[in-house]
Amino acid sequence: MNASAFVLKRFFPELDEHIDAFVIFIGVLAFLTLKGVILPQWLIILIVAAALFGVVSDKWQHPELPLYLLCAYLPFSYALSGGSSGRVGGLNIENLLMGLALWVHWRRCRRTGKPFFETSPVGFAIAAMAGMALVSFLAAGAAYGGWYLLDQSRQFLQWMKPFFLYYLTFWIVRDRRCLSTVLSIVLIAVVVVGLLAIWESWDRTGSSFDNSRVRGVANHPNMLAGFFVTYMFVFLGFFLTRPLSRNALMLLPFLLCVRGVMVTFSRGGYLAVAAGALVASWFRSKKLFLVAVVILMALAVHPAWLPAGVRYRMGMTLSKEATVNPPRDFAQNFETSASKRVYIWQAGVAVTRQAPLLGVGFGMFPRFAPHASEGLLGYVDTHNGFLFITSQMGLLTLALFLVLLWAIGWESWRLSRLSKDVNFRALALGVASGLSALMAANLFSTTINTTETTGFFWMLSALVTRAISLERERRNVHGPQSTVHS
Repeated sequence: MNASAFVLKRFFPELDEHIDAFVIFIGVLAFLTLKGVILPQWLIILIVAAALFGVVSDKWQHPELPLYLLCAYLPFSYALSGGSSGRVGGLNIENLLMGLALWVHWRRCRRTGKPFFETSPVGFAIAAMAGMALVSFLAAGAAYGGWYLLDQSRQFLQWMKPFFLYYLTFWIVRDRRCLSTVLSIVLIAVVVVGLLAIWESWDRTGSSFDNSRVRGVANHPNMLAGFFVTYMFVFLGFFLTRPLSRNALMLLPFLLCVRGVMVTFSRGGYLAVAAGALVASWFRSKKLFLVAVVILMALAVHPAWLPAGVRYRMGMTLSKEATVNPPRDFAQNFETSASKRVYIWQAGVAVTRQAPLLGVGFGMFPRFAPHASEGLLGYVDTHNGFLFITSQMGLLTLALFLVLLWAIGWESWRLSRLSKDVNFRALALGVASGLSALMAANLFSTTINTTETTGFFWMLSALVTRAISLERERRNVHGPQSTVHS
C-alpha cells in the first residue's frame, strides 16, 4: 500500500481494494500533464477496443471501476483529452469512460434485478432545468434555422454533460465502500492539482503580471481558482467535524488549495474563499460563524493584514486616475480588466432584455454582445455564470438552475442534521460550502460549463444524496439512536 492510500485508510476504513492503483493512476496523469504530453488519436481507438473487449468478455463486472477511472481522470480531461482538439466528434477519453460506466451499470442491473434508474429531489431539479434549457435551444434553432443546431449542438451537449455526472454517480454508488472510494479519489486528485499549481507558480516569475498567473490543469487562472474554491472546503469539513487528534492532517490540503487560489491572482476566487468560509463556519457552529465574520470585517478594514499577493491584486481593481478625477462612466472607475467586465455585464443584461424568457440562444452571446455595449469586439465571455444562462437560455432556465442549487444546499443541510457519521457530516459541510463558493466565483467568471472544473461538484452532490439514502437504510435496520463513527 502506498503512503497516500495509507493516509486515506485512516479516514475511510471502507475503501475499494483497488484504491492503490487509482492513486498511482492519478500520479501518472499528473506526470503526463506536467510534461505537456498530447495523447494521440490512436490511443483513443485503443481505449475503445479495450472497453469493448471488457464488456464482451465480462471482465467488467463492477461499474464502480470505470467510475473510479473517470473520477481520477476528470480534472485532467482538458490537458489530456486525446485527439487534436480534445472534442473530436465526441470521441474522447472522458465520454468513453462515462459510456463504459453506464453500460456496465446496465449489465449489473440486469444481472441483479436492481433498478437502473433511481430518483432524488436533486435529480428532478436537474431534469427540470435541463428540459427548460433544451426548450430554449430548440426555440433558438427554430428562429435561426438548421445551421444553428448543427453549429451549437455539440457545445450545448458539452455544457449539459457535467449535470449527467450527478446521475451517473448516484446510480452507480450503492454502498459506503463505493461512496468512500469516490470521495477519496476526489480528494487525492484535488491535492495533486494543487501541487501542480504550486509547481507551476515557481516557474512563472514572468516579465508581466499576466505571465505570473498560474493556469494549471484548466489552462486558465480563473477556472483554476473556481476549481479550488469548489472542493477545498471538503478538507475543511473533515477538519471541523472530526476529533482534534485526527483532524489536523486535513488542514494541510486545505491550506494547499488556499495557496493554489492565491497564485491564480483571481479576485473572484478570493471572494469565493470568503463566502465558502462563512458557510462552513455556519454549518459548524454559530459562534465560529461570528468569529469568521469578525475576522473578515477586520481584514476588510485593515487590508494590510492580507498576504502581499492578495493585497496587491485587490489593490489593482480601482483605477488610479479615477481616484483623482471621478469619471462619468461607472466602468472607468476600475482598471482595464475590471472595467471590461462591467461593460460585458451591461451587455449581458441588455442581451437578456431582448429575449428574457428563453434567451437569444445557446452560444449566441458573443454575436449579440458587441451590439449591446460599446467597446466589445470579437469573442467575449459573459464572465458571469448566471448571465451566461439568462442571456442565452432565459430567466426561466436561470430560475430552475437556482432551484437546483437550492436543492443541493438543502440536501447537504439535511445530511448534516440527519447523520451522526462524521464522514457524512464532513461531506455535507464541504459540499454546502463549496456550493456557496461556486456561486460567488460565478459572479465574476463562468466556471459552470466545463467538466474539468465542476464535474467533481456534481459527483459530490450525488454522494450527498446517496449518503442520505444510506443513512435512512441504517436507521430502518438499527433504529434512530444508532450511530456510525469512522
